[in-house]
Amino acid sequence: MRILDAHKALILTVLLTGIFVLSLLSLKLSSNNIAQEKEIRIDLGDVDLLEEILENQERELAENTSIETHKAFNEADNPSPQDPSTNPVTETTQGRKTETADR
Repeated sequence: MRILDAHKALILTVLLTGIFVLSLLSLKLSSNNIAQEKEIRIDLGDVDLLEEILENQERELAENTSIETHKAFNEADNPSPQDPSTNPVTETTQGRKTETADR
């Protein structure tokens, strides 16, 4: 029996489909292990003590936290001396205006 191009195409299609299905199955199985939630059991016998500890921590945070603002300002109000639009302009003897800043 001779192997025709149609047989080669069928074998290639079956192998690629099998690889695709197995890779999807592998991804699904690996994602199930990650998605499981881990449980931590804690005995909450003294709920009042826990609430008191939380209140103390909140008070300490409130005392230690200070509100700071950014020290931003508008630079347009204070033009820099390097800005050519703010350099003084003088008239020369020929009547043209020139900038006094060195270039």
